[in-house]
Amino acid sequence: MKNLSIFFVFVITLLQNTPILACTCGGNLSFCETVNENYTVVEVEIFDRYDVDNFEHIDVRVIETLKTGINIDTLTVVSFSGLYCHDPLTNMNIGDTLLINFYQTGASISTLENFPAIEFFSCHTNFLKLSNSTLSGHITPNLDEQNYAEFKNQLTDCIDMMVSNEDLELLENSIDISPNPFSENVTIDFGDLPTSKVSLEIFSAQGQKITSLQNLQQYNYKLPLSDLPKGIYFIKIQYKDESIVKRLVKI
Repeated sequence: MKNLSIFFVFVITLLQNTPILACTCGGNLSFCETVNENYTVVEVEIFDRYDVDNFEHIDVRVIETLKTGINIDTLTVVSFSGLYCHDPLTNMNIGDTLLINFYQTGASISTLENFPAIEFFSCHTNFLKLSNSTLSGHITPNLDEQNYAEFKNQLTDCIDMMVSNEDLELLENSIDISPNPFSENVTIDFGDLPTSKVSLEIFSAQGQKITSLQNLQQYNYKLPLSDLPKGIYFIKIQYKDESIVKRLVKI
């Protein structure tokens, strides 16, 4: 009984001294569920990895474009594990080959990356590992491993498995934040979203909540951030039960 009491004291102490950022994902969407006509799908090889402001970065070289061609040979992938439910870069090493799907590069979001940057999405599985001609990862809700050649032959079927959640699609397609990077304030254009059902939270790079807003009434909302010091921030935008996280850079 004494040892059990000591154990509980240890756990309570650990929780009190460890910052906890709750994960809002019910579970990551599979790779195929997040591949649609708006995505670029590329095979890449990691040739460098490093840390910038406590965030993992990997530089990758494009080997093959499977869908929606791009004219960029080299990209930087950024992981913001402080806000996400997982840290996808933890077990990746130089020389590993990945299959990545992404909306677009963010070449102007920061000067900290070596090349045009892309991000692993919160609540999405937008990468798979490729080793010995086999893909592994959360390919579909019921498939975690597949022959790469077979996958490429069936990529059209994979694309047809579009995100079924209309609220998430509406949230992702409606939000526009500008300017970013910013020096004073940013304006959020909510597009077709009913703003009365939208809430915002701003986090520091260390995951500390700075402010939160809800019941917004303006479709073009000016977010006052002039008092914040220069650096990297994150804005979490929630609509109904779905949420996305965007990075903001103050210069």
